[in-house]
Amino acid sequence: MKKSIKFLWIGLVCSILGFNLLLFCINAGWLGYMPKMEELENPKSATASELYAEDNSKIGKFFLENREPIRYSEISKNVVDALVATEDERFYKHSGIDAEAIGRAIFGVLTFNRKGGASTITQQLAKHLLEQEQRSKNVFMVLIEKLKEQIVAVKLEKILPNKKFSPYI
Repeated sequence: MKKSIKFLWIGLVCSILGFNLLLFCINAGWLGYMPKMEELENPKSATASELYAEDNSKIGKFFLENREPIRYSEISKNVVDALVATEDERFYKHSGIDAEAIGRAIFGVLTFNRKGGASTITQQLAKHLLEQEQRSKNVFMVLIEKLKEQIVAVKLEKILPNKKFSPYI
């Protein structure tokens, strides 16, 4: 009996150390691209290029995606509330990772009863910043990609304005 308990403790400690080593390797960029804090603080924006004639009249635009930046204050509070309500109801209560949603998603996968994903709004932003165009079908690589999203989401939560005290900045 003592040997089995000792074996379980060793297994638990090795699992925790192994998981932390995996997180360190992902964060260091040893398992694929990982953006630096400077890149997260100043993301590249895919805005349209505008062409003007000599008389300052706009001739047209060139773009892959027709985007124009706007200020946060220009977005209606109703739009923000609707986004939070549909995408991440606990947005103001977590730090980039929603453990309850992850638990629900894992339970849903195990019981073949999916009732929504586990990604927070911040993780969805992280996914776009990581520019993962081709999602892997390999279970290990999917895990790595999800862990990357979570690490970037936590970093984003550190550098973005404090949402917990001021939801409408």
